[in-house]
Formats: sequence, structure tokens, C-alpha cells
Amino acid sequence: MGQITVPIGGARYVVGCRDGEEQHVNRLVKEVERRLNQVRANLSPVGEGHALFLTTLLLADELYEAAQGQISDGAKKTLRQAEDILAEKERNATRLGQLVELAERLVKRVDGGEAEGQKVAADVK
Repeated sequence: MGQITVPIGGARYVVGCRDGEEQHVNRLVKEVERRLNQVRANLSPVGEGHALFLTTLLLADELYEAAQGQISDGAKKTLRQAEDILAEKERNATRLGQLVELAERLVKRVDGGEAEGQKVAADVK
């Protein structure tokens, strides 16, 4: 297991990492420093500890937001299938409503006479 010393917020820290991951850790440190500089410039923190705290809080918020937006490919597929089923159900409900109206008209016309029944038969086509 490797160890590297990294600078963050004016202090130096020894960090353990797997052999070969030193470059990755250094990239992470540069990103934290970049965010820390943004906090210093935009939020006027009271001291370095406060700046580090705000940076950590903002990073945690970004992680939270990213996790909320995540959805697996399987879940996306299931969601699309559910949406398709709901759309088909709506189409079927609409069609069923149309058929009920047609049946009601048929009943009224049959009760009203044979000539009306022939007109309804033409409506069905």
C-alpha cells in the first residue's frame, strides 16, 4: 500500500492509497483545492477550517443530488414499460368509453324503431 503527502488548504496530509492510485488521489486533491478556492472567493469564510467545512458541505450536496438523479438501466427500461402500459390502458379506456356510448345509442335507437336501428348499424361500420 502506497502513501503520498498532499497539500489541502495550506496544510499537508499523508494519505494511504493502493499502489498505482497516487495519480488519482492527486487529481482528487486538485479538485478539492479548486473547490476550496471557489469557496474562499465567493463565500468569504471565516478562517481555513470554515472554508474546508463549506467545501465539504458543498461536495456532499453535489453527491446527494447526483445520487437522487441516478437510475439504473434496468430501472429505466421498467419505467418505459410501465409508461407504455399506462398509455395503452388510457387508449383502451377511451375506446371502451366510445363503445359504451355507441351501445347506449344503439339501445335508444332499437327502442325507437327499426329504421333507427339501421342508421346505428351504419354508425358501427
